[in-house]
Amino acid sequence: MDEDKELISDVQKQISDVQVQISDVLKEISDVKVQISAVQKEISDVQVQISAVQEQISHIQSCLNNPRTYWESLDPLFRPELNDTWWQNEKNTLQNEKSNLRIKESDLRIKESDLSNKILNLQKKENLLLKLKLQQLQANTE
Repeated sequence: MDEDKELISDVQKQISDVQVQISDVLKEISDVKVQISAVQKEISDVQVQISAVQEQISHIQSCLNNPRTYWESLDPLFRPELNDTWWQNEKNTLQNEKSNLRIKESDLRIKESDLSNKILNLQKKENLLLKLKLQQLQANTE
């Protein structure tokens, strides 16, 4: 009779231990999902920044393609005289700005890629935790 009680007590302790382990794994999985969500938000923010940079690049290209329209868009009080010298200087400035924006876009794309890789790694971790949970459940039923 005492052996049965001791066996039952041991089994109950093992079940309790496994339940605690499963609870810990579930908490870790929840933490990973929160991290994934935060990284996805970061990616979304980066994509908004990329879009804004692309709009700026497009605007600059439009200015480069239409010097007269660009000149007319300038404040009349501060608009310089439209001539080849002014346009050449302005064109160089616009092209430099466009180059800098392309670099910024490239940096943002690298950041986006790094964040996507971070999500993949977090998803791998989540999958491993799910496998661990499954193993614990299987051990609990044996």
